[in-house]
Amino acid sequence: MDLNLYDKFSAYTNLPIQLDWVASQVREDCGISEILFISAQMDPDVLLGMHRMFERSHPDGSKERVLHIYYSSSLDEEHMYKDKRLICCKELLHAYDGDKSSAASLTAVDNLIEGIVVPPSFGMSASLKSDHNGAFHALIVLLPRDALDILIPQYEQGQINVEDVALLAGIPEAYARFGLSKIWKDIVERI
Repeated sequence: MDLNLYDKFSAYTNLPIQLDWVASQVREDCGISEILFISAQMDPDVLLGMHRMFERSHPDGSKERVLHIYYSSSLDEEHMYKDKRLICCKELLHAYDGDKSSAASLTAVDNLIEGIVVPPSFGMSASLKSDHNGAFHALIVLLPRDALDILIPQYEQGQINVEDVALLAGIPEAYARFGLSKIWKDIVERI
């Protein structure tokens, strides 16, 4: 992950952070010419989002990098917009992943998905841990440091609540609650 991305968004105080802003920065940082968000029929109990990054060749021999973000069509429902923003941002940030995090074949994709959707009783696989951490990376962008510096004192004084922050940032309440917690800044420093 390019920590420079976090620095670029850390000073934002106007919320919500628009996904277009994040996509524009990802395009610039990663040399991606096209990013598409695609609603797809996925079982939301199994998978809410995934991405595909590839090179497209042109007849003149030139190549361009393309990123497709697929998200479950169930997230298109109005009451799911916060989850959709978090999932799409998380998938956008995978553009910074190295080649070790990529799957080179359909079999490798199947193995990766299997590693993400194993039952909780099996423990956390490396794939699931990576996917779970991706949500934290998205939270750093969607609830930036300087915005939190304004919101946390208001929250602690009872002037605003978790629901207000979730609505303002356009993120699920559980993530807003976590972003407002005392341990979040320590976690951000470690990431």
